[in-house]
Amino acid sequence: MISRFVVVPAIPTETGSMRNGSRFYCQTAPIGFNLYDNEEKLRLAHGYNARVHAHAVAAIVIIGRTPKEEDKQAAFEQYRNSLKDVLVITFDELQERLESIHRALTPQTPAELEPINDEDLPF
Repeated sequence: MISRFVVVPAIPTETGSMRNGSRFYCQTAPIGFNLYDNEEKLRLAHGYNARVHAHAVAAIVIIGRTPKEEDKQAAFEQYRNSLKDVLVITFDELQERLESIHRALTPQTPAELEPINDEDLPF
């Protein structure tokens, strides 16, 4: 299967020319990268200089159980907060989150409504 968008070398753009004796030389901008659309068979207009970067790539690590001792829990929290762009959760926390989502999505049985008396009406 061919990807729809691929990264290809950019076509150099002419920025000027210079003459050296009887020869003319073309000055071009540095080559970067473009995105090519395989479906439409065209280069996308925006050029990317130097490199293409991926931003906000999420990484999730599910490890062990939540420590019970206070000093180990503090060390774990310090380690977890020191990591950049990595979410570290324990199996206990994952189970708690899933149970919370399940409770939120489970339909509740409707409570029986009390009849409204005339004295409860505002006017």
